[in-house]
This record gives sequence, C-alpha cells and structure tokens, in this order.
Amino acid sequence: MKKILLAMVLTSITLPTFAADVKVFNGRGLVGVFGYYSKTNRMTTHANIGDVYPYVTLTNHFNGYYNQCHQPVMMEIDGIWGIPISNDLMLVPEFTFTDRRTRPTYPYVPIDTVTGHFNGWGSGTNQYGYNAGCVFEPYQSTPEISLTHNVTITGRLLVYGTGNQKSGRYFLKDNLGTSIKDWRNLNEGAWVILVPKTEPINITVSGLTCNLQTANKINFGIQDSGAAEGTLLASVQRPMTINCSQFKDQVDAYIGISANVKPEFYSGNAFDVNLNNASRRAAAYVKLFVHHNGSKLPIRLDQTMVELGRINANENNINMTKTLEYELYSKGAGITGVARGSVELSVIMR
Repeated sequence: MKKILLAMVLTSITLPTFAADVKVFNGRGLVGVFGYYSKTNRMTTHANIGDVYPYVTLTNHFNGYYNQCHQPVMMEIDGIWGIPISNDLMLVPEFTFTDRRTRPTYPYVPIDTVTGHFNGWGSGTNQYGYNAGCVFEPYQSTPEISLTHNVTITGRLLVYGTGNQKSGRYFLKDNLGTSIKDWRNLNEGAWVILVPKTEPINITVSGLTCNLQTANKINFGIQDSGAAEGTLLASVQRPMTINCSQFKDQVDAYIGISANVKPEFYSGNAFDVNLNNASRRAAAYVKLFVHHNGSKLPIRLDQTMVELGRINANENNINMTKTLEYELYSKGAGITGVARGSVELSVIMR
C-alpha cells in the first residue's frame, strides 16, 4: 500500500471588522476591515481553444484610457500587496468570484464554472494560478472559441498599516473595479466599479486588541494515497484560546474567527484547503471546524465570520477557549510523498 505524509501549516492573526466607519489597531500589518461589496458582470470573449488568459481581473488603476490591474502603483507591507490610501495605510482586496461560462447563442448551453479569489498574496482560480504581470489577474482556460462569462464577485477590503497610521478620512486614488477582458483587444472589456474612489474611508484608531493562540502546524501523519476521493482519512482536534482587552477608546464588539487560503492551496470552493506535493498537485484536502455551544460549526475560507462571543464597552477583558477540528480527505489522485498546505485563521471583531 502506497503512503503519503500530510501536514498543514496555520497562521493566526487578529482582525477587527466594522460596517462603514473603520476602527483599526495602532499596530503593524493587518489592522482592520472595510466594507462588503457584491457585483455581477457579463461579456462574451473570443480566443483560440486551449489558450490561457486572465479573463476576470481586478482593476486598481486608470491609465487615462481604460482601467487595468497595475502593480507598480500598489503598496507592499510584510509581503502583502494592497492599494495605498496614504503612506501608512493600504486596502487589500479579499474577493471571490464565480464565472458561469456558457455558449453565446441560444439556447446558451452551459460550458463550465470557474471559481477564483483575490487577496494580498495574489489571486488564483480552480484551474490555474495568477499572471506574474499583476497579482490580480488569475488565469482561466479557453475550452471553446467563444465564451460568454456570467460573473458574480463578492468580498471586502482588509486594512493594513505600517504602525504609523493616523485617524482621518481617506479615499482611493482610482476606482477599484472588476473587468472581463477579451485579450484580442487588451482593453478593460466589460468593467464595473466595486469600490468607488468617491467613497470615504473613515479611519479611527481603537484601543481594542485581541490575540489568538493555537497550534501552528497540524501533522496528519502517513495516510493511504490510494484511498478513494472523498474518503475521510483522519481527524485532528486542537485547543484555541482568544484573549481580548481594551482600556481606552472602548467599543461593543462581537468576537469570532474566519479563515483565508493562499492562492496555491485554493480548491475552488469555500470549505476545502488543498494539500499539495512538491509538483503542486493536490493529494488531499482539509475541512476546518470549531466546536461552540455543543455544535460543530464549519469554518469557511471566504472570510465569513463564525461568531463565538461578545465584549461590551464597559468590559476590559474577555477570554474564551474553543476546540478546532481538522478533517483530512483524500483527493483520490494516488499521489505519494509529502503534501503540505496552509490556511490563515483570523480573530474577527465586529
């Protein structure tokens, strides 16, 4: 029986989220969250069968003629790419999209569905990774000469700071949008605004801080590489502790967790984290859960918050301990060797 060694690395961060006016931490790195956005878009593209293009992209720059994904005007903090709103603050898109591709003529026969996502590490689809030319241009296949793309995109913006951020009202320099491109003309194609540059971003520094403590690596051990797809191979539980405190600028907030996945481990849905071998082939996948009030709650990978508690403005501290569970499933690919993946767990305050 062939075997495979499987493991997953976890990154824990702290993340507040509020509705319109954004309260952020006075620290470096991930300090807050801004907004929630959802749009649809539709366009027919033409290319040779077998071509690979980033049909669905995010745009962050207007070059005087059309909107485009333009990395030189972006900002980088600790390896994360975002869109600057000041010298010390940037917005990092966290969006997912579904592209239901059909034939362009009646009866509009469905061809396939491509899913993808954008975050500060880059972007990817369930088919390919992103274009090195810009981090928000993930590749898709071309199964037929003409494709009608029916796109739904949703998400939010993370706020990253250098540690020197200040309270104030900020704006994007250019609209943040999404386009469906026909790469024969290289223009923006069908373009819609996600976040308008006229929308104010009101930043206030808050005194609320939280930290999450849990195991940063889950080792599933040696498993059967020949197991059928969807077979549950192992289940591992680990404790998780969340500690929050506030002594100035105190607020009422719900406390919870969310998860995110790097593009290379994206499975194409909101529940599974791929574990890849050295050749980046998926050998298995992992589902995440948290035990709360007698229930086993799934942790989605599209930043959906799992609410676990609350802190009141008149409270200085709150502590909670929960159990995280990781279920390992086979991909049925027959891959041997070592496979690894990575997921980011965040404390959410809303």
